Amino acid sequence: MEPPYRKPILHLSHARACSTAFERIFIANEQHVEPIHEPFGDAYWMGPETQLDRYAEVRDKSGVQDKTYRIVIDDIERTAKKASAEGKHVFIKDMAFFIFPAPGEKVRIPPSLGGMLPEPGNPTLLPKAELKKFHFTFSVRHPRHAVPSYYRLALPKSKDKSKVADFNTDDAGYVELRRLLEYLKSEGIIGPKVATGQLKDGANGEEKDTDAGVEICVLDADDLMRKPEEVVQAYCQSTGIVYDPAMLDWGNEYDQERATRVIDRWGFHNYFHHGVLKTKSFRSGGGKPQRDEKDDYQYWVSEFGQEGADIIQHAVDLHLDDYNAIKQYAMEF
Repeated sequence: MEPPYRKPILHLSHARACSTAFERIFIANEQHVEPIHEPFGDAYWMGPETQLDRYAEVRDKSGVQDKTYRIVIDDIERTAKKASAEGKHVFIKDMAFFIFPAPGEKVRIPPSLGGMLPEPGNPTLLPKAELKKFHFTFSVRHPRHAVPSYYRLALPKSKDKSKVADFNTDDAGYVELRRLLEYLKSEGIIGPKVATGQLKDGANGEEKDTDAGVEICVLDADDLMRKPEEVVQAYCQSTGIVYDPAMLDWGNEYDQERATRVIDRWGFHNYFHHGVLKTKSFRSGGGKPQRDEKDDYQYWVSEFGQEGADIIQHAVDLHLDDYNAIKQYAMEF
């Protein structure tokens, strides 16, 4: 009997939430997972339906300049059918804002998906029928940790490589992540049950009836850094992916080459993933030191100067409500 079709897992994040480091765990689980790295970024940045022109000067080098949103979704479905037949899950790591219009622009369904006016209440570029094809999960990280990481990419020493010409609070992605989660919940595509992080005996690799809805599964990147084994095991339990402790180690040459092929797949090096491609494992003891807000601010002053620290503090304050709205659903450890 052929294994059942498994909806592709679409794990969405905002900027600098350790989501690519999380992705490496599933790239290492080759026996049970077929990974896809940021496919909607192809359409958002590079294709004929591009929403922003940050990479305009290198688009022709990308190798994905013809990717529309329709092509991206069709490619994912083909991969999911093949993976399901092999008893695997498709794990997609992507950014929530890649399925939204550029900041300040009105929502309009891309031409390849029909080009019609947006559906009532749907804030994304994808019709509800397309959204229902995915099993959604989410990463979030406190803006006190994520915003400074993104700010560094806009500094003079990094901006030519990162293509982040100027720091812009619209780039953070918290707003889009929150709006998507709340829309999916309101439409019954996720929830009402919430993944708690509590492990059950005998649940490893348990099949999930995704047609009946899926748990709201949110992981906090700071929890992931402190307790990766527990977080990954709970995430696998929620999604039905087989958990193997070996997923958290990838130091051998084969795993490193495989990760580079999956992640760094444009026709030029993407500086955003420079650091994570050098890692060899994901084990307990990481994460940012626990400082209070005053100490955080002084640390930013020492690294970025008074002006930089003020810019970061403003962005942190701006995104705190969105973070808390998402965080309320996060698994607890």
